[in-house]
Amino acid sequence: MEYLRSAPDGRENPFVVGTPATQRLMKIVVTMLRGRIARDQEAATPTMTTTAATSTRTTGCC
Repeated sequence: MEYLRSAPDGRENPFVVGTPATQRLMKIVVTMLRGRIARDQEAATPTMTTTAATSTRTTGCC
């Protein structure tokens, strides 16, 4: 911590990456989340269809 505190203008601080690098990271995170959401939706769709197709109907049910 002392090394990071003594660095001039934070240039040596590995946690200070700047705006362009932060924006790039955010784009990567958004892309990954969109992929995860799409994968989860695809995985959920067959399950719902299979459940509906195999459920037994009872009299008086819609």
